[in-house]
Amino acid sequence: MVFSFKGALSLVSGRPLAAPWLAWKVLLFAGVLACGLGIRHFIREACPAWPRNWAGQGAPTDEAQVRTSMRPATHVLWLLWLLLAAIGWLGVAKPMFSQSP
Repeated sequence: MVFSFKGALSLVSGRPLAAPWLAWKVLLFAGVLACGLGIRHFIREACPAWPRNWAGQGAPTDEAQVRTSMRPATHVLWLLWLLLAAIGWLGVAKPMFSQSP
């Protein structure tokens, strides 16, 4: 929440982060944190079924529960990787976004 607020405030007013590329990086980092929470949510849904599956005592419903919760977690993970790639790109391309004097 703090990261998204500071990033958005910096894009609008130029403070506390004067460089727009840095404000974008902070906003994207807030997205990375949100993705991490989302992945944790989906993993928590599958946790009850994992011990039974690992012990070889899993029912078809246990396997279905794991598959059902891991599919959206995988999508969130792909979004996380895209955000990290964008953050890395902004770190390299920062001169393109610097304000002219």
